[in-house]
This record gives sequence, C-alpha cells and structure tokens, in this order.
Amino acid sequence: MKNKLPESFVSRILKQFPQFADELLASLNGPVNPSVHVNIIKGENLFPNHHSVEWNPQGYYLHERPIFTLDPLFHAGAYYSQESSSMFLAHIAKYILDDFPYIRALDACAAPGGKSILLSDAIGDRGFLICNEYNRKRFSILEENLIKWGNGNTILTSLSTGYFKKLPNYFDLILIDAPCSGEGMFRKDENAREEWNPGLPGFCALRQREIIDDLAECIRPGGYLIYSTCTFAEEENMDQVLYLERLGFESVAIPINAQWPIVTLKKGDCEGYAFLPHLVKGEGFFVSVLKKKGVSSSFNLKKQKDSSVYKKITPAFKWLNRSDLSLFVDQEDEIRAYPFAQEEWANIHSVLNHGRPGIPIGKLIRNDMVPHHGLAMSSWLSSDCRSTELSLEDSIRYLRKDQLHLPNSDGWSTVSYENIRLGWIKSMKNRINNYYPVEWRIRMASK
Repeated sequence: MKNKLPESFVSRILKQFPQFADELLASLNGPVNPSVHVNIIKGENLFPNHHSVEWNPQGYYLHERPIFTLDPLFHAGAYYSQESSSMFLAHIAKYILDDFPYIRALDACAAPGGKSILLSDAIGDRGFLICNEYNRKRFSILEENLIKWGNGNTILTSLSTGYFKKLPNYFDLILIDAPCSGEGMFRKDENAREEWNPGLPGFCALRQREIIDDLAECIRPGGYLIYSTCTFAEEENMDQVLYLERLGFESVAIPINAQWPIVTLKKGDCEGYAFLPHLVKGEGFFVSVLKKKGVSSSFNLKKQKDSSVYKKITPAFKWLNRSDLSLFVDQEDEIRAYPFAQEEWANIHSVLNHGRPGIPIGKLIRNDMVPHHGLAMSSWLSSDCRSTELSLEDSIRYLRKDQLHLPNSDGWSTVSYENIRLGWIKSMKNRINNYYPVEWRIRMASK
C-alpha cells in the first residue's frame, strides 16, 4: 500500500493540469511498468516477445519486473533496467547528433548512468562523453554501470560543475539531468513521496540555476544543451528553459510521432516535452533541447606533450583486439585504453587534472599482467582469450564469488553465460581463483 500523496502536491497538480489532473494523480498510485535498455553489442535478441519502446528500438517493456539480481545477463551488462520515459534521450541524440563528424559531450549529473549509456551508444566512435558525478557514493554506482556496459568512449569524473568553467565554448553537447524534487517518481519510489515538501521544488530550482550558470559557457556556439528532470514542477522545468533562453539559447523542436503519448509544453518561444504516467508506460519525465546562439566555433585546448604511454605497459596490448587504442596510466596505476585521439585526452587531462578514460585494462604486477573486470566486459578483448561457458547455477555461484569446479586449464581466462562474458578466473594447479569484483558480488539468496 503506497503512502498517501502529499496534499499540497495534489492541490498544485489540480491547478497545473486541470484537464487531466484526476487521471494523473490516480496513475501515481498504480502499478509500475518495468522496462530495459538492451546492449546490442552483447545481446540484441534478449527480449524477442516484448514490445519495444516507441522512441528507442533498443528499449523493451517487460511483462513483469524480474529479479534482476539473479540474472547473470544483467550483471554482464547485456541490458540495463531503465525508465522508458528517459529513453527518449536516444531519439533526441539521433536527431541532433547525426550530422556531427566528431562529438565532445558531457553528462554533468550522470549517476546512476542510464542516460550516459544512451548517449555513449549514440556517440559511438565519433567522439567521447565525459560522465561526471560529484557525489562519491553515486559515482561508484555510475562507474560500475558504465564498466558493465563496456563502451570505451567515456571519461569518468567526479567534479563540481563549476570546475568545467575551465573549458569554455568546448562541448558540442551537454546533458543536465538536473537534481530535482522527484515528483515524477512518486509511483515507484516511496522515499520520493516521504522526502517531498512544498518548499522542495523551489529549493531544487535554485540548485538547478547554479548548475546551469556553471555550464552555459562551456557549450560552443551552435552546440546543444539537453535539460531534463523527473518532476512536474513548472519552476524546475519550463521556467528553467526560459532562463536558458535569456542566457543566449534557443529552443529546438524535436520531431515526435503523432501516436506517441507525449505532451508538448510551450511557454513563449520555448518548448519542452512532458511524459506523464497516466499516458505513458514509464514514470514522470521532462526534457527540453536548446541550441546556443552564435557562430559555430569551439575552444581549442593547448596541445600537451603525451607522457601517459610508457614502454613498460606495452604487454597490455596483447589483451586487445584493436590497434587504434591509446593507453593511459591513472593515479592508481591502473592501465586504461581508449579509442579517441591521445592528443585530445592529454589536452583535457591537462586542464581538469582528473578523469578515468575509456576501458580499464588491468595492472602490471611484477611481470604479470592482472586484467581488470572492465576488459572482460568490453568488446576490445582479444579473441585469443579463452572462455568457459557456465550453467545458470554456476554463473550465480561465480557472481557470488563462490568456488568454481571447472576443467583445469592454465592461467587467465573468462567465464560466460549464454556466450556473454561474466568476468575473469585464473586457473592454478589445485584451484580456480574467482576474480569477480568483491564489492559487486551477489548477496541475495536464490529463489
């Protein structure tokens, strides 16, 4: 039984949406509609008997919510549990980015990572996406989700948004999925109901303005800003779009199929899109797209001498199936690989002095290359690396970090479930060492 909706929230919705307020409020006490975003590199045909999400062909509505924790494919990054409403970002990205030869992008408030996954898929090898999360606890969740997804075109950072002022007129695209009052999540999140109070939308709006002010100058003229929230409050949505218009941005209309149940909001010359839970199968969501006025230009970073690739880490290349990758050693001596120009990352790193680019490959410990879990999750792992197919029972055992009993082989190899890699093992003379990350292990009891 859900907690009662806050009275002041109900009163405001009745005034804000008089034409369908009753239906909207009733839907917030209805059932949740689960959906997933599929990683087509790993498992394109995972949900053959499910309807796809209208605005994202990689998204699927589920008949019921499964126990994701007990599905090895979930841990393998074959799919991600994601709100169907927020998957509209994939449609936006396709519309505004198709003509870009190269893309410099930033997801400024990225955790837990679902929207970063959508953007990194859309960008592909045409550029990179900085995925930033200031909150350290949420940053760890973001890092886990991106590692499991396996795209190598991301850079992880944990900085205040004000730090990016060092990159004026630099980005082609910035996503601000702003911290908000969470009203759109009232159907699925009891905490959002309990934490809401009449002053929360106004408080959140002030924080959103700070983030906007920090990042507005970071977008080059001709570049795009996507602003989104999971709330219905006008001061957090269209009022912020109007504020961006005053900062030199113009609203961009996104083409929408007439059959899609999306509500177009207009205020002055600005346009936004509302996903209302009595109309869509997802939760409440708002998004608007804006373009920075002015002549197209960008801030070119001063070229830095590349000092990140050392001869001692060349053994890492034997694990990789691409010859166009650069290697970088981070502050924790982790070797990382990434596909975009070494010069570009060296230049960004010299300004931000922070970040984890691409895919973590592993560490050199004495003369032994100890591979990172992220390499097993990526598509860059050499086909020369052996893999052992596990049953469902053994896959769960592996994900719990329990002992495995497999045919003996020598050295490093991966284990897989339904031909999708789960992670590393190392075969020794009398045992098999399980290298699944201890902090990610399954703790839930089996059904």
